[in-house]
Formats: sequence, structure tokens, C-alpha cells
Amino acid sequence: MDGLRITDQPTLDVVVSVLAGTVNTRLVAALTAAGVAAVGLTGADGSCGMAAAAPPHRTVEGALVDLGHVGIPAGTGDVRLLQTLVRERFVPVIASIGVDGQGGLLNVNADTFAGYLAARLRARRLIIAGTTAGVLGSDGGTLPSLDTDLVAQLVADRTATAGMIAKLGACEHALAGGVDDVLIVDGRNAGALEAAAAGATPSSATRLVAGMKTCAPSART
Repeated sequence: MDGLRITDQPTLDVVVSVLAGTVNTRLVAALTAAGVAAVGLTGADGSCGMAAAAPPHRTVEGALVDLGHVGIPAGTGDVRLLQTLVRERFVPVIASIGVDGQGGLLNVNADTFAGYLAARLRARRLIIAGTTAGVLGSDGGTLPSLDTDLVAQLVADRTATAGMIAKLGACEHALAGGVDDVLIVDGRNAGALEAAAAGATPSSATRLVAGMKTCAPSART
């Protein structure tokens, strides 16, 4: 639903088991094998992912939908644990499971969670990995840059849809929170990911900045 997941209790149980258990553990194991000092976490650890239940969601088409056990970052997360790990040169690998004030777990969109944490940690760069080569124009080519002032227009025109809406929202939040540089990159392209991590802007990525003046693009996802 516009990039957000409707989550009932049985679905939440599966999400927690898969993301916090299988996926997170395997990713940490792979990073460890590659020589990275990775640490697996969720938003419940150290209260770094405090969240509130998402209100009913108004879709682009105008329908009002109850998302169930879906959370949105509450802005009160304690990131000291993450700061300590990074300072000691560990790499936190955080499953996008939030926690509310009563200890209830919530399914948080991974892009939304990443944008929130990047802003809270004052990261220099946020890299959002997707299944397209950045934000695509009407000709199928990657838009090299995108002014955040135009994001609402892309959504209103329904040229940005589904998961890209959540990605663009996460990018906007990160930029507003002080992140210097934000990229949406092709997560299937190892070379593009490596280049982005090294500080470059690969051709298969869209760079988002605040306040840049540019012509309104026509995008699709």
C-alpha cells in the first residue's frame, strides 16, 4: 500500500522471525566472513527504534486503510548504543522492527527506518538500495538528480508509486534531519553499491538534494 505493509498479528510474528532472525543473522554472518565486525540488532535493542502505531493511511487514490501492526519512528529513539558501536568500529545491522512504549513490536518500513536513523545519527550519506537503477524517467533512464521540492509532484502525478513513495519520503526526512548526501541506488548492482559506499555517485543512482533547482522530471518505478 504505497510502499507500506499491512500487518496483522500473525504476519507480524512472521516478520519478526524472518527479519530479526533468519535474514539479520545470515547477513551478519556473511559480513563477518568478509572481515566486517558486524552486530545484529533490531529497533528494540537499546530503544534505538522507538515507534508509534501508524495512523490509518490515506492512499494516493484517496482510500483510508488501517495498516495494523505497522509503526512509524517516534523520534524518541535512543541512539547511544549505535553511536558506541560505530565509535568502536562495529557495523550495526538493524532489522526494521520498532518497539512502542509498552514493549509492543511494530513492523516499520525499512527505508523509513533508515532515513530516521540517518537523521538521528547525523550521517554524512544515506544510501537507499532498491530494485531499480535509482528513480527512472519516462524514457527508462536514471534521473541523475532530483530536487526534494519535486517529490510531492512526482507522487501527485502518480509517476512515483508503491515502494518508491516510501523511499522518497525517507530521503526527504534524512535531508531535513541534516544528512548531507542521499542516494537511491540499484541494490542489484554490486559495483554501484560499492561506488556509493566509497563516496561516488554511480550512473545507476539518483542523488537527492534539498533546494536544488532543476526541471521537473517525469519518473516511474
